[in-house]
Amino acid sequence: MLKKKLIWQKNKKIKKTIDGHETI
Repeated sequence: MLKKKLIWQKNKKIKKTIDGHETI
């Protein structure tokens, strides 16, 4: 579960970078 959350957060960070703004 913790690992999954870590991966999800990593993907979120990447998405944020691509979009150029914070996303949920």
